[in-house]
Amino acid sequence: MPKESRRSALHATLIVLSWSANAKAFEIESVASDACHEEITLAALDRSAWPDGQSPPPLSPKTRILARDLAFKVPSAKADAWRMALVIGARFNDLHGSGPLDLPRLTIVHGQVDHQDEHCLRAPTQDGEEDADRAAIESCTRFIQAQLELALGEHDELDLSEDEEVVVDLAFQGPESVDVQRFAFRLGRALHALQDSFTHTFRSADGRSIRHVLNFSEWAGDRGYDAMRDGFHHLSALDQCRNHDPLVQRNVRLAEEASAALIDSLREGIGGRAGRLERAMAVVAQQLDYQPGCAEGNDWCDAAEPKVKEACALGHPLSSSGPSAAGWGMYLLLVAAAGLRRRRTKQARPQGHRAMLTALVMGSLVCLVAPRARAQTEPSLGKEREEVQAFTLSLAVAGAVDHGALAERLGFAYRFTRLFELGVYVEHNPWFSLESRNAVAGVLNPSLGASFYWFRHRNFSIRSTLYAGASVLLFDLVGIDRGTTGPYVAADLLGLVWHVHPRLALFIDPAEVALPIPQVKGVPFYYRQYRVALGLRWQL
Repeated sequence: MPKESRRSALHATLIVLSWSANAKAFEIESVASDACHEEITLAALDRSAWPDGQSPPPLSPKTRILARDLAFKVPSAKADAWRMALVIGARFNDLHGSGPLDLPRLTIVHGQVDHQDEHCLRAPTQDGEEDADRAAIESCTRFIQAQLELALGEHDELDLSEDEEVVVDLAFQGPESVDVQRFAFRLGRALHALQDSFTHTFRSADGRSIRHVLNFSEWAGDRGYDAMRDGFHHLSALDQCRNHDPLVQRNVRLAEEASAALIDSLREGIGGRAGRLERAMAVVAQQLDYQPGCAEGNDWCDAAEPKVKEACALGHPLSSSGPSAAGWGMYLLLVAAAGLRRRRTKQARPQGHRAMLTALVMGSLVCLVAPRARAQTEPSLGKEREEVQAFTLSLAVAGAVDHGALAERLGFAYRFTRLFELGVYVEHNPWFSLESRNAVAGVLNPSLGASFYWFRHRNFSIRSTLYAGASVLLFDLVGIDRGTTGPYVAADLLGLVWHVHPRLALFIDPAEVALPIPQVKGVPFYYRQYRVALGLRWQL
């Protein structure tokens, strides 16, 4: 990492945390933001067509696996490999292979001086230009042209079958190199920059001409932002395509029209590669038309953009008004709603029902037994617990959000002494992704578990448990087949056991770490989870 980037990373992270999840552009789809770039791009494609009247091939088995694991959704009725590549490209300028909530990584990506042209923003290197706005627009134009040149390839005949290797953040595997169609991917990157020219600029009243280009990197970093020198700062309110402000909706409409015009300019092969590129750049020049004369001295020609308000007064925890208790509350509700919504999908329903049924059974047992437990006297409870050598049956459910997962665990253990217990456990561990709103079968984890009891006081015990066993993959991943098996390790660092009855205890493990590693050959694959577990145990 360059020294300059390291120096600004902490400061920039604080600023990123005070904005929308994708502060550099129209928002992209994530658990905390709307699918603005994706919707604008796909709507533009629907208004045009692929070059030379060609149509995407049917989805291959490999592509279907990729489609399921992407951290965004293409409408299933229209899902194909080319559309997926187009949307991957439209998201790439904001992510560069990172996840949409990987804020430390995104801080570095967005703060890079040489990435500002991907978003039609001013860069610090343009401060010395006689007309920095024009220089920023020319830099953005060059980026779009470079992407279109890569999309078209080197020959007059456009080959839509050529693929390109791209790093994409997958829902369950994280950043992975995958093959996507080159033309659509590069076109998506060009469209992203073109769309950003409507949200990162002040425009004329009709939105057809640029009057001023906004600044992100100097304002977000520690480069001594000065509006007179660097221009007006980035406005996250303009990025929110769900914002009903008329100016924002005008920008969304114009961005869609401009994107459709750019796609349409590449359809016909008249004049070969040069002809397509010439027509495309004519569209770009028209959309990035510049009217000079607006600066801080004249309030940027009395720009209307700074008057646009945030779409939501409460915001989410990453809103431009800064983190707030209300924002965090809404964010947590959103996470919970996304999890419930995912359970209701056809694929997730069996897994969700099993977990819910387990929780209901455990809750019912507690309700039935708790009154009896209160009736027991402390001497009798203490006497029963002195009989330490006993078999126990346990049932637990667990959940993780960081790497979305549920777990249903059944165990049979033997208590050797007051301090040590050894058991056999089997766990079904389905996974889900908040970004892709998808759930999969996950892994099956049979294991041995050893529990160590550190502390006992009347009705309560504190323990730690270590698990070691195998992990069997229950579905296909990109490059990994179902049935692949590797090791499994997990640990409950500190858990609390509450003895509600002489033969029944309720336990909670708030700091459980699980690491299924279903593939160890080649490049190992693991799915780390930080869980909270809740369960019941019966003495047999």
